[in-house]
Amino acid sequence: MSFRPCQILLAITRALFGIAVAVPLVCAPTSAFAHAGAFQVEPTTAQLNGNLDRLQILVSGQAADKTATDLTRSVKYESLTPNILVVGQTGHVKPLADGAGSIRVTHGKAQQEIKITVSKMLPQAAVSFRNDVVPLLFKAGCSGGGCHASQFGKGGLKISLFGYAPEQDHTPLARADQQRRISLANPADSLILRKAIMEITHGGGKRFSKDSFDYDLLYSWVAAGAPAPLKDEPKVISLSVTPNERVYRKDDSQQLRVVATYSDGNTKDVTNRVAYDSLGDSVVEVTHSGYLTAIGAGQAAVMIRYQGQALVSQVISPYADKLELAGFKVQNFVDEKIKNRWEKLGISPS
Repeated sequence: MSFRPCQILLAITRALFGIAVAVPLVCAPTSAFAHAGAFQVEPTTAQLNGNLDRLQILVSGQAADKTATDLTRSVKYESLTPNILVVGQTGHVKPLADGAGSIRVTHGKAQQEIKITVSKMLPQAAVSFRNDVVPLLFKAGCSGGGCHASQFGKGGLKISLFGYAPEQDHTPLARADQQRRISLANPADSLILRKAIMEITHGGGKRFSKDSFDYDLLYSWVAAGAPAPLKDEPKVISLSVTPNERVYRKDDSQQLRVVATYSDGNTKDVTNRVAYDSLGDSVVEVTHSGYLTAIGAGQAAVMIRYQGQALVSQVISPYADKLELAGFKVQNFVDEKIKNRWEKLGISPS
């Protein structure tokens, strides 16, 4: 059995003083302490366009057993251009002003810098109803079949299922019922914002907090005059996720990074915009920000959905570390694939 540094600290404290520490400690997986040195970052360079663009940094290392380990929340981040960029301890980057920015990532004695160019920052954020607001409503569950996209809607508001008809959804949100759901004069007083943060009663409960990106985005849309969807806006044609598959030990965690490719050829980090769902609750849990934790043995997927596109990140958590398959004879390439999967899962054929 292996112990994490924070677990050892707690044990020593109890032994010496006979008390339990009440201060919450964050225990990183044991493998994260294997190599406090070399690491890889993704991306190494980036472009942020506009006030609402965000970037998720991924930091990867290698555990003592040569398996991949996520260091994203274990390293130290520093913005070398704090007037252009800010970065949080989860590796989440926010632009502040146009210019050439840089983020330094430190792990042990090793350091790397990420060059990030920021452009199109405006006094008032430019917001697309189709590409910003509609995906937010989907992620928050508002356009689900059990909520405002049900046959008759909810609370007098009906929008399209999963946001598939943005042109139809704008009027109910911004114009219907004497424009009661938004306040152009005082965006913070908008019904769609106050209900979402449960400032006033909402049958759907709290959807996000006032200090969240989701709130900022919806507020910016109202403050910009609640613009309608435009014709010929670029559409999402594909998604990619890192990692798309990884082997985990129980309690290992991983920050996902999701990038969308648009019909005009541009790409955007949409990690904080997509909807995440665990397809195996006994194997993996995932937060709304794409931070997953392996909680049991087996294989499961985290489903990622955005703008009509979907893909998965495969989570493999072995039942056993050592496996004896000497008696299994590979006859063809199918057998080779099966053997490889058994080895990853730590299971033997019956």
